[in-house]
Amino acid sequence: MRTQDFVCIENLVSLEPSNFMSKYACKRL
Repeated sequence: MRTQDFVCIENLVSLEPSNFMSKYACKRL
């Protein structure tokens, strides 16, 4: 899943303390 400046994968490990979607771990590119 991709949104503008973020790449999101299934939330196996939380990359960010507060994700905009709890199901996904999102990280800035």
